[in-house]
Amino acid sequence: MSDPQRPNESSRDPHDDLADLLDEALALDDVARERFLRGLEARDPDRGRELRELIAMLPDAEPREAAERAERGEQDPFVGEPAVGETLGGCVIEEILGRGGIGTVFGARQIDPPRAVAIKILRMASARASHLRRFRTEAHALGRLVHPTLARIYASGTAVREGVELPYIIMERIDDAVSFVEWARSGRVSRVEIARSMALSAFTLAAALPVGLALAWLLLAVVNVEAFGWRLPMHVFPLDWLRLLVLALISAGLAAVIPALRLLRLSPSDLLKVFAHER
Repeated sequence: MSDPQRPNESSRDPHDDLADLLDEALALDDVARERFLRGLEARDPDRGRELRELIAMLPDAEPREAAERAERGEQDPFVGEPAVGETLGGCVIEEILGRGGIGTVFGARQIDPPRAVAIKILRMASARASHLRRFRTEAHALGRLVHPTLARIYASGTAVREGVELPYIIMERIDDAVSFVEWARSGRVSRVEIARSMALSAFTLAAALPVGLALAWLLLAVVNVEAFGWRLPMHVFPLDWLRLLVLALISAGLAAVIPALRLLRLSPSDLLKVFAHER
């Protein structure tokens, strides 16, 4: 078992270091992984807690299960998986986009209507009943959702290949998609929030200025005359309005930049917690 402490830690990006630790932890069996986490927690409690939370959030914490089954002479974990050029669910498989411990995502082209799609399959030879329940729940839940940040679900079903059931989900293919952490750290979220805050400040000033001028005129030209019989002259100062606009934009920008910078420094596990509570 390797030592969880890294050389030249101060010169490394902490998120790269966490990714290396995660890869190393997932390559271990359950007993060795627990020993590894305890050793890390003894040396760096915050990093150890962060890594443990991140592992707990993974959909499947059994990365070696499929390989261990094959070593024991059990069923081939890839049995029934379609090859490039074969058809599944009315789609022609074109390439493998990604593969995990119990599933594979293919790039494919749907025959009718013709369009590029992605097909996610669950390899039942490697999966458990709980995995199948989660897979079907995912298909049903995402099929009811429509949102710019979610791939649309076109269809789902179960194919029987080589005597093995093969659940699948046909979904929208997004070629330039990035992971959640990459998206959150790309700076796009920060720029959007800063622009939104500054636009809101400018809109508030644009709406408040004419209302304030109207109220001032009403007090000077109507209320004072009716109450006291005299009125004061009304003067306007456009340069002061411009200064006020600039100060409002600077304040709004600073108010948005500080949380944005904090967001960029959050660990992946904390990022998930932040966005999980957004509605």
